[in-house]
Amino acid sequence: MVGVVVSTACLAALLTVSALTAEAALDIVDDPRVVASDRIDVGRRFEAASCETTRPGRTILEAIPDAEKILVHQFDGEWPSFEVVKAHIRRLLSAVPEGGKLVPTVYWAEMRSAEIFGAIEFPQGKRRWFRAANGYAHLQDAAGCEWWGRYLGPDRSTWIVRP
Repeated sequence: MVGVVVSTACLAALLTVSALTAEAALDIVDDPRVVASDRIDVGRRFEAASCETTRPGRTILEAIPDAEKILVHQFDGEWPSFEVVKAHIRRLLSAVPEGGKLVPTVYWAEMRSAEIFGAIEFPQGKRRWFRAANGYAHLQDAAGCEWWGRYLGPDRSTWIVRP
């Protein structure tokens, strides 16, 4: 019995270290670019794309395992600096969204304008959209499948909010 508990604890620690290593390896870069619209709802689809992925990841990192970096093109003035935006994105990468996993369709009724506009860069320079708002994320994986998540804070009772 003790062996099972120790093995489980070791596996949990290994998975945590693996997630932290993947998160640390994913570079988040300030890459200012003009975005076509300054008010895009994180509930809208990016574009029509066939989705080859059938199972969502629990976290953004699980949905984009081969991503090389996230490029932040633009963020609202509500965010005081790129470093604050970067810290927020890092927190979202390994956070488990409401419902325990990312979902392939938007399921919230309220409109939420994107506050952070960016792209996820995959091998060979392929880029897919990434949008975030105060507690929300909408992204595409390498195959072009779209994923949505709504995030609660660490106490699981309040939304993840801007610092």
